[in-house]
Amino acid sequence: MESQKKNKKSSKKVSNKTSLRRFDEWCFKLESYVITLGLSIFIAPLIFFLSFYVHEGGHMIYAILDNLLIYRRFPEIIISNWVDAPIFSFIKLPQQTMILNGRFSLNFALGGIIFTLFVSIFLSYIFYKYSKNENKKWIFSFPVLFLLHDIAGNYICGTDNPTSLPLILCGHSQIFHNTTIAIPFLMMIPTTIILLPYIQHGLKKLVNSL
Repeated sequence: MESQKKNKKSSKKVSNKTSLRRFDEWCFKLESYVITLGLSIFIAPLIFFLSFYVHEGGHMIYAILDNLLIYRRFPEIIISNWVDAPIFSFIKLPQQTMILNGRFSLNFALGGIIFTLFVSIFLSYIFYKYSKNENKKWIFSFPVLFLLHDIAGNYICGTDNPTSLPLILCGHSQIFHNTTIAIPFLMMIPTTIILLPYIQHGLKKLVNSL
């Protein structure tokens, strides 16, 4: 009888420890998800905002190359329009590049889209090649999202096309405007997935050090 009681007590202790361990694991996962999501809410828009500078930088690079190589002259280029970033209004975003003294070309018009795609693919490849992150393949969703934003917002509904005006297609459907609005929110998905292993690793180190 005494041995049976001891066995019952020991089994209860084991089950209690197992339940406690499962609860701790659940709390750890929940905490890591909340922290990661919170960081993604800030990081994803900042990545999106940075693409504006890369985009306008592409216009400048192509304008300089075209005018130097073809017309043998150095153009005068300015950012003709700045806008406040959504939510983070203290951040100024370049929205339009203008050639004051030089020639316009199709390369200049498409330079922003091409350069943004090139830079995003290059940086994604570098991250994928050298990172040990288990979710690193998600990094390649960023070039796709940047391309969707540039096609909808800059080519179809912007001036980065041969006409230098929003295309007629833009006025016939709200899907292009909705796409440009949705991109920063969609970027939160890969940002969260990529950040999660780093947050979980950091939390484990913090817990073990306590």
